[in-house]
Amino acid sequence: MSICRFSALISAFSLVCFGAATRLVFADSVSSQTAAGTGLFSEALSYNGQSKNNIKTGNGLNWNVSGGTYRVKTTTPITKKEIVDATNSVGAGLGWDQSGWELGTDLSYSRTPAEALHSYGPDAYLGYTFANKGRKGDDSTPSLELKGTWAAQHYTEDFSRLARAIETNRNINLPAVSVTQSADSLEAVLNPANRLALSVTYTAYSYNRNIKRFARYLDSTRAVLIGLSRLSSTVSGFPSHMTEASVTVGPYAKWTVEFDDTYIISAVDSSITHTARALLSRDIGNWTVGIGIERDSVPVTGVQNLGLLNVSVSF
Repeated sequence: MSICRFSALISAFSLVCFGAATRLVFADSVSSQTAAGTGLFSEALSYNGQSKNNIKTGNGLNWNVSGGTYRVKTTTPITKKEIVDATNSVGAGLGWDQSGWELGTDLSYSRTPAEALHSYGPDAYLGYTFANKGRKGDDSTPSLELKGTWAAQHYTEDFSRLARAIETNRNINLPAVSVTQSADSLEAVLNPANRLALSVTYTAYSYNRNIKRFARYLDSTRAVLIGLSRLSSTVSGFPSHMTEASVTVGPYAKWTVEFDDTYIISAVDSSITHTARALLSRDIGNWTVGIGIERDSVPVTGVQNLGLLNVSVSF
């Protein structure tokens, strides 16, 4: 998933647009992404559309609306007590494609009631696709896409609205505290041949205040996963750097295999999280169904395995 915004990382099921035929025939798509593992469940829904002119010529408006829920069980570092955080999020965005260029913006909002935590923020992106021939998005010709993204997420915790007893050493007499997380990302996607895509993304994060201090106010930093971090892959919601690489191939007609590898450095303790994911998908008419596995290796909590189910329909 590209830059870590909720509407993008939870956004469209990327394999829907892998084949050129799908882009030419269908305008809109509805996608569902589900991830489940021990103590973790996430569900994300998104709707993506584009104007008729965009479908015909590759130039025009596109849009997306998304929403999701994320539920995670964790153990507080001080009391060693199990707690459950449920985060809900919504997002929407508009974009424009023109002669190989693409630009757009998104806005997202998330809320974790038990932590009295909420966040919101925009992002903006600009990209260009170099192709030998054909229009943008035609996977039958070699192409290279470069995209830069800037994003920001503002987190606020209001101690007067805590929904559960204090589990850490937080001072409930403090006023609301906040921190702004910014991210700058560069993504390169190479399509050297039909039904083959290689992608590399690097993201650098910065904060407007001491992030270690802010993290101590939370029972669990996993409550902030839906901010600028990947939905099911980041165990610390406050990274300093993230590098992602993926390979997508279509070995047979209607079949697609995707492999993703991600390394995340935490801004809180400099620990490294490694995530590996494999997804097998098949086109059935205008539907795409994918199943997969994800393995998260985290220094603090150990290894976690997730099952993935993606379903998308284009119309």
